[in-house]
Amino acid sequence: MVSAYGFFQSPKRKTNCLRRGIHDVLDYHGTVILDSGGYQNVRGKRMLYGARELAVFARSCGADYVISLDFPPQALMTSYTRLARKNARNFFEMEGLCENLIPAIHAPIELALTELSYIRDRKPDYVAIGGLVPSLRGGMAMSLNTIERLAGTLSNTRLHLLGFGAPNIGRNIRKLAYSADFAGWRNAAAVGYLLLPSGYRKISRRNKRGHACPPNKVETELMRKLCGRLGLAVSDLERSFQARAWFNAYVAIKIAHCP
Repeated sequence: MVSAYGFFQSPKRKTNCLRRGIHDVLDYHGTVILDSGGYQNVRGKRMLYGARELAVFARSCGADYVISLDFPPQALMTSYTRLARKNARNFFEMEGLCENLIPAIHAPIELALTELSYIRDRKPDYVAIGGLVPSLRGGMAMSLNTIERLAGTLSNTRLHLLGFGAPNIGRNIRKLAYSADFAGWRNAAAVGYLLLPSGYRKISRRNKRGHACPPNKVETELMRKLCGRLGLAVSDLERSFQARAWFNAYVAIKIAHCP
């Protein structure tokens, strides 16, 4: 998954993506889901495009799927009707302009059900669930309850969990989803952390205020073994973001698929 916001933020990057195609730009020929980038609005950033522009870009760059332009709920919101209508309008505007459009609905469950009421007659076979990150929407228990209830309501629909694919999510929850995305491995690499089965460990001096502890002897030996599999040196992990990102992505995949 890659965010559309980054392309619209840079005219040069956007033009290059349209010219070459998104798969070639990413040097990845598997399935690419283009996220709408609406989460940036919650972070106070100005949206540089609307639903129609997003749909045309997704179609022209060759993305396999695109999330309809969605705006997650703001903290302390008391009424969800207006937001649900806004997101539904964006979905309707993008229909017909691009293929493989995925509508997005959001936790808490009251908002998700309201959003569903506007698009249910379209019978979507793939739905993305956002607003699940506990720090944003009131805790892990609320997020898990939302997923479980929606899985029961949308029994014949594929579910994608937006930002909720961390390897420590229970396997029972992951089984309810068709797909998920998780940026923790990349964010950890950016601040000098490694992801290990035992948790995050600080490997670089980059983040002096980081709360993660350094790896112990057992974890260091595991790091060496994994580096051997990946063709990396432990010293690479200390100085290179790319090496840490590759290491973390590998560990995240292994954890997520372990019995």
